Amino acid sequence: MIRYFIQSKKPTTHYIDIEILFPVLGKEAFEVCLPVWRPGRYELGNFAKNVRCVEVFDDRDYPLHFEKTDKSTWRIKCAGKKQIKVVYSYFSFELNAGSTYADEHQLYINPVNCLMYSKELVNLQHELNFTLPSDFTISTSLEKIGSCQYSAADFHELADSPVLAGNKISTFSFQLPLLKTQLHLNEGIPLLAEKMMNDFSAFMEYTIKFFGDCPVSDFHFLFQLLPFRFYHGVEHLKSTVIAIGPTSELLEWKLYAEILGVSCHEFFHVWNIKFIRPAEMLPYDYSRENYSRSGFVYEGFTTYYGDLLLWRSGVFTERDYLLTLAERINKHLNNFGRFNLSLADSSFDTWLDGYVQGAPHRKVSIYDEGNLLAFILDIHIMVNSEGRNSLRNVCVELYNEFGKKGRGYTLDDIIGLCNKYAEKEINDLFSRYLFGKNDYFIEIESCLSQLGFRLAEVSLPVHEHYFGFKTVDGISGKRITMIAPDSPAELSGLSISDEITEINGNAIGPDLDDVLKNLFQEQKPISFTLARNSVFQKIEIRANQNSGFFTSYSISKIQDLSADQIKNYKLWHSPLF
Repeated sequence: MIRYFIQSKKPTTHYIDIEILFPVLGKEAFEVCLPVWRPGRYELGNFAKNVRCVEVFDDRDYPLHFEKTDKSTWRIKCAGKKQIKVVYSYFSFELNAGSTYADEHQLYINPVNCLMYSKELVNLQHELNFTLPSDFTISTSLEKIGSCQYSAADFHELADSPVLAGNKISTFSFQLPLLKTQLHLNEGIPLLAEKMMNDFSAFMEYTIKFFGDCPVSDFHFLFQLLPFRFYHGVEHLKSTVIAIGPTSELLEWKLYAEILGVSCHEFFHVWNIKFIRPAEMLPYDYSRENYSRSGFVYEGFTTYYGDLLLWRSGVFTERDYLLTLAERINKHLNNFGRFNLSLADSSFDTWLDGYVQGAPHRKVSIYDEGNLLAFILDIHIMVNSEGRNSLRNVCVELYNEFGKKGRGYTLDDIIGLCNKYAEKEINDLFSRYLFGKNDYFIEIESCLSQLGFRLAEVSLPVHEHYFGFKTVDGISGKRITMIAPDSPAELSGLSISDEITEINGNAIGPDLDDVLKNLFQEQKPISFTLARNSVFQKIEIRANQNSGFFTSYSISKIQDLSADQIKNYKLWHSPLF
C-alpha cells in the first residue's frame, strides 16, 4: 500500500503539505514522479513546477540522497530500506475544474496534478489521510475508510478522483434506478440545488437508458460556484468537477442552461472516455503525451449528445437545443483554421495549444467540429438505414464491445461501425470532414433540411461582417481579437491586439459599430487611429460591401414540410428505446 498524508499548515500561502510512504523492499534505487498531464485535458500540464522543498527519509527518518532526473522524476538511493518517506509542498493557487487549490475555506485537490506516484507500483492500493480544520467536510467519490481517510484501488482510480474539502460545502442527494447521485456545492444555494436535482434526474436517467446500463453505482458532481464569470468542467470515472459563475446569475436561465449543458456533457463522459477509450489511451500513460486523432469521438460525440440528450429528456426545449447547435455552426464558420488543419490533426495537436486560440487560423476545435461531425454522421446513418439505426448504435456497440471488454478502439473501428449502421459506406464523410480541410456548411445545411430546418443569416456588426475584424473592450478603445483572412482589415494592415482609439479623428465612444454604420454607407476610405505597442498610428480602410467575412446563422423550421422531413424529425428527436 502507498499512503499519503495531506494538510495545509498555512492555507493563506496556498501551499499543500504532502508526505508519502512508499514500500521499496530493499531496492537499490527507486523513482517517484508527478504526472505531466491530466486525463480530460489533452495538453502538457507540467505540474512539477508547483513542487517546493522535496525531501526523502528512510523509516527511521534519516535523510536519503536523491536527484532529479527529468522535469517530473526523482531518483532515490534506498539500498536495504523497506520503506521511504517523500515530503514536499505543492503550490495550489489555481481555481478551476482541473487544478488544485488551498485557502482558509477549502482544500481542493486533483490528485493527478499534486500527488507523486511510482510507475512500478501503480496497481497497489493507495490511501489518503487528511488533517483538516474541525469545521471542514470532505466530498469525493473515493471509498471512505476512516473519519478523514480514503482508499483507491490503484493509482488510476486515485488520479481520477478529485477531493473537495471545505467549511461551506452543502451536499444534496437523489437516487436513480441504477445510480445514487450527490451534488456537492461549495456555496450552498438550496433553490439552485432543488432545480438541479429535478433536471439532473431527467437527463441522467435518459443517458443511462441511452447506453442500456450504467458502469458505476454512484456519481458525484463537485461544484465550484464562483463569484466571477467562469465556465469549466472536467470528467472523472465516478465524479465530475464543474467550476462556474458568477453566483449572482446562477438562477437565471442563461447561466443555468450552461450548468445543464456542461453537467450532461461530463456525465456522458462516464461512458465515452472513461470506459470507451481510444487504443492510444488504454491505459493512460501519465509521463508523456497520449497522442490520438480521435478527439472527434471522445469530445465531439460527447458535446453533441451533451446538448441533444437535454432536449430528448425534456430538460431543454427545441429552441434551447437549436440555439446550442447554431452556436457550434457559427463557431465553425468563423474559425478559418478549418482550411488549414484537419479535425483529425487538430486532435493530435491539442497537446500543443488545444485549449487556447494559439496561432490565428491554425486549427479547429475537437468540441465544435467534432459535435458537427457527430451530427452529420447521425443524420446520414439514420437516413441511409431508413430509421433503423443512428449514431446511438455506434456508441452502444463501442460501450458493449470495447468499453466493457477493456479494449481500445481505433479510427478504423469507428469508421467501420458507422458504415455498418449506415448500411452503406460513408467513408467520404470521414475523408472530407475528419481527414480533409473543408467547410462543413453545405453538408450541415443538407442535414438540417432533411429534418425540416433551414439556416437563416443573422445580421452582425458592420465592423465584423464588412470590415472583417472582431473586438473587445480595451484600455482606451476597442482591442482587436480576430481578423478574417483577405478582409479589408487584414489587407489594410490591422493587427490583432491593435487598440482602435479614434475613427476619422473622433473618439469612438462605447459602441464602435454606431460610429461605423454611417461612414460605411458613404463608401469612402475611413481613417482608424490605433495604439500598437504603445505607439499611435493611422490606417485607412475601405469596407467591402459585397462580401461578408464573419457570418452568423440561426436555425428555423421550414414551412410545408414533406413527409420525409416529418418522418426524419420524429426519428431524430424521439427516444429510440
